[in-house]
Amino acid sequence: MFTKGEIASLIIGVVCLIASIVMFFTFPIIYPQMVVKNLQFIQNNDGSLGYSALKMANPPMRNIMKFYFFNITNPDEMVYEGAQPRLSETKAYAVM
Repeated sequence: MFTKGEIASLIIGVVCLIASIVMFFTFPIIYPQMVVKNLQFIQNNDGSLGYSALKMANPPMRNIMKFYFFNITNPDEMVYEGAQPRLSETKAYAVM
């Protein structure tokens, strides 16, 4: 009637369907609680802020975005003759 592979696929499909239905209803309840729990600054017994607050105040890395702007020096040759573009760097910006 059914092969072992078809039965295994059916069982896996039913388990995935049940898990997705359960997560559909429980995720909106559980996730906000997890976010609030992880974002709170917890005080130590002596009143000082914990390690997570220290890491938020002084992050371990600096986010620097670099932008490079180029000028095409041969636009006519590139468009009409199909030549490779010759680029010259005009400015480079770094934003923190």
